[in-house]
Amino acid sequence: ARREFPIVRLGATLGWIAAGVLVGSVLKIDGSPFVGDWAGGAKLILACLCLMLPATLPIPLETERTWKDRLGLSALTLLQEKDQRAYMVTTALLSIPLAAFYMYAPRHLKDLGDLGPSATMAWSQAIEIPAILVMSIMLGRFRIKTILTLALGLAVLRYSLFGMAEGEYARIIMIFGLLMHGMIYTFFFITGQIFMEERVPRGMRAQAQALLSVMSGGIGGLIGYTGCYYLYNRTAAYGDWQTFWMILAVGTCLVMVYFLSAYRGRDSS
Repeated sequence: ARREFPIVRLGATLGWIAAGVLVGSVLKIDGSPFVGDWAGGAKLILACLCLMLPATLPIPLETERTWKDRLGLSALTLLQEKDQRAYMVTTALLSIPLAAFYMYAPRHLKDLGDLGPSATMAWSQAIEIPAILVMSIMLGRFRIKTILTLALGLAVLRYSLFGMAEGEYARIIMIFGLLMHGMIYTFFFITGQIFMEERVPRGMRAQAQALLSVMSGGIGGLIGYTGCYYLYNRTAAYGDWQTFWMILAVGTCLVMVYFLSAYRGRDSS
């Protein structure tokens, strides 16, 4: 996983960058409902490409699969292990302010006079490319806990920079914050996916990754998109971006405190 996964994940990074440039710079349809049409078309093409993937057989299991296994509910047993539970919970909590980043960073850029915020946001994914290379080196020299903590610290700094994005250099400060996203996402989410791949029994790896997606895009995303919407309507909707982002910075700091106290790690990490 340490050798192959970062390279495979690079394809998603390049696709995200291409989408931002296409929407923001080429088609210039930021904020247009036609973005949904383009996204729907891309999904149909992706569905067709999936049919071209090589056939893979299920991993043979020592015991017969139950309905609990088929529904993925057996993956909940992974939460009994302290480090896995700590990472899963931290993932869900970190995904709450991350929802605000995806939803409202482009809107903040637009308020600062950016005419193509989708293209500007692509810079945040572009940094994932060197970050993936750095991560491959770091995994061989540092404990996973150290890398995850670094990502959480950078997340706190990112939201703090967004909160300080005012005045003449506001857009430059925002871009500095955007550039941190690639490192944050790589060092936390991709490193965590590799962590789950190595720590979880082979027969449960797919279920573990699915549970991780539920914690981030499901539970964390649902709370984040809903909660940040209400926070936005009470702060940034009236131009108070500073309060909006600083609240998220403080929340992310509390998430880091939880992670440091709950995650123990092991010397071989």
